[in-house]
Amino acid sequence: MTNHGGNVKVVSNYGHGSTFTIPLPRITLKDVGLNNKGQSRKLSHEIMIIEDDINLAELLKYELMDSGFHVSYFKSGRKAFQKLKSSPPDAIVLDILLEEGEMDGWAILRELKGSADLNEIPVFVSTALDEREKGISLGAKDYLVKPYKPSQLSKVIMHTLLSNGK
Repeated sequence: MTNHGGNVKVVSNYGHGSTFTIPLPRITLKDVGLNNKGQSRKLSHEIMIIEDDINLAELLKYELMDSGFHVSYFKSGRKAFQKLKSSPPDAIVLDILLEEGEMDGWAILRELKGSADLNEIPVFVSTALDEREKGISLGAKDYLVKPYKPSQLSKVIMHTLLSNGK
């Protein structure tokens, strides 16, 4: 375990079992050089959340920020789509059911995957609508049905970005 900076602790009670504790250090972002002004810069990824439930959006935002991501949040599908055209994020967390009269998640997913400039952005659907097959067929990288643990989203995003070489 020393290769990972952790250790193993065992507490055993004869006839009652054993408890193994393996604490590992939290992953933190490391300095990866200097920016063009000579200042230290941090390695990070930009994540856009498109979610109309502000309480859930805040929960997801802070979970992702705790995992080292920079997070922007949009309640409106139209405003989010305009922003991501001018400043594409590294990944998108997308609710399918957005405010009535708004561009819904299906429309955003179709537009993204139909765009030569934006179709490589991984999209993680986060919704109460259980239509995983439709979401994956439209190009979602993963499809999480609410409720789920927010840490599950962070892990899926990190794994995807690392496997994509980011």
